[in-house]
Amino acid sequence: MRKRITRRQFLGGAVATGVGMTALGGALVGGSKSYGAAGGKVTLNYLGRGDDRERAMYDQIFAMFKDRNPNIDIAVTWIPNGMAVDQQQKVLTMLAGGLPPDVMWTHTYITPGLVARGALMDVSGFIKKDHFDLGQYLAPAVQDFTRKGQIYGLPRETTAFVMIFNRTMLRAAGLPDPKPGWKWNDLLAMARAMTKGSGSDQVYGLYGMTNDIFAFTVKTWQNGGDLLNADRTQYTANGKPGVDSAQFIQDLIWKEKVHPTLDNIKTFGDLMAAGRAGFEPFYTAFIALKDAQFEWDVAAMPTDGKRVTRVASAGHAMLKGTKYPDEAWELLKFLASAPAFDAFIGNGIIMPARKDTFNTVLTKPSSNILVPKNIQVIRDAFGYGRPEPVAGNWVGVHTTLISALTNVWGPQKMDPKASLDAVAGTVNDLIKALPEAK
Repeated sequence: MRKRITRRQFLGGAVATGVGMTALGGALVGGSKSYGAAGGKVTLNYLGRGDDRERAMYDQIFAMFKDRNPNIDIAVTWIPNGMAVDQQQKVLTMLAGGLPPDVMWTHTYITPGLVARGALMDVSGFIKKDHFDLGQYLAPAVQDFTRKGQIYGLPRETTAFVMIFNRTMLRAAGLPDPKPGWKWNDLLAMARAMTKGSGSDQVYGLYGMTNDIFAFTVKTWQNGGDLLNADRTQYTANGKPGVDSAQFIQDLIWKEKVHPTLDNIKTFGDLMAAGRAGFEPFYTAFIALKDAQFEWDVAAMPTDGKRVTRVASAGHAMLKGTKYPDEAWELLKFLASAPAFDAFIGNGIIMPARKDTFNTVLTKPSSNILVPKNIQVIRDAFGYGRPEPVAGNWVGVHTTLISALTNVWGPQKMDPKASLDAVAGTVNDLIKALPEAK
C-alpha cells in the first residue's frame, strides 16, 4: 500500500499522546556572536512531528548544529507519526498554556491560520539584516510562507501535482506516452482503451481523481475558477468552473466507468502501485512506486484551458513569543541550509525546496528519493504551479469540500451545483475562523 499522507491520516485523531522532551545540544551558524543573558547558554524549544526515521534525521541535524556552536541547547517536543493537523493542535495547546516552542515544523495548510492568530514571527527583518537569499529556494515554496509581503518561515520541501502513468500498460494497449500539451479528452481516450476486466481483476485507465480535492482544484483553476475569490474572503468553488470540474469527475466514474468508485477504492486500495491503473494524478512523492513491477513515468496534468497545477510546501517557522529571537533565527537558517538539506534527502523523506539540492535529486537519482525519467515535467511544474488559496481554518475547508464532493462522486450521484452550494455558508464561516486548541 502507498505510504502517502491521506486525508484520513491528515485529519484523523487528536494530538498524539506520549510526546517526550529530549534535550539536545545545539549550535549556531557563525558563532562569533554572544547569545542569551550575559552570553551564556540558552535552550530553544523545537516542535516537530513524523515517524522514527524523521526523528532520527532531526537528531542528526541538531547534532551538526551543535558542532558549530555549543551555546544553544535544543529541547525537542515530538509528535510521533503526527500530521499537520496534529502539529497545529499541539502548538495551539502550548500557546494556551503559556509555553510555546521557539521554532516549529509547519505546513501550507496550517501556516496562514497560525499567522492570523498572531502566533508566527515575520522574519523579513532578519532576512534583510543578514542579506539572506530567498532565491535559493523554489519560488512556489517561498510563496507558501508569504502573507501580504511578510515572510513567516523558510521552506523544507515542496510538491507539485503531476500525472503518473504506467508506461507498461500504455504499451500493452498500443498507446504512446502522453504528448506535451495533451488535453482531458486525450486522457479519456487512453483511459477507455486501458480499462478492462471486472471484480478483483478490474484494471482502470484512471485512478486518483477523487483523492482529496487536489484534481478537482487543479481542474477548477484550469477552467478559470478558484475555491475562493482573489482576496480569500468568499467561497467560489460553487461557480461554473468548479461545478463543471465536479461533474467531469463524476462522469469518469459513473458514465465512462474508467475510474473506480469510492467503494472500489476502499476495497482494492492503491491501484497504481498494484499495476492496475494507467494514470494517477498525484504530488511528486513516489515512494509507493519503489517496488513497482512495471515501468512508470510522469506527464504534466492535461488541460483544456489555463496551464496551472497545485504546489504545497512544508518548512519551519519561528514563534512570535520566543524569548531568544536571534538564536531562533540562527536555528531557522540552519534548518534551511545545505548541510540540513543533505540530511533531509539522505533520509529519503522529501522533495527538497532548496534549488541546489532539488537539482541534485533530479540529476543524480538515488535509491533514497525516487524520481521519474521525465524530470523536466517536475522542473516545469514548479514554474507554473501555485498554492491553494489557504485562509482561516483550511483543514476544515478541505474536510467540508471532501464531504460535498463525496456526495457527488459517490453512489448518491448528487448534482454538483446543489452539493457545492449546500456548503457555501459553512466554508465562508471557516475561512473567517481562527484555528482553536481542542
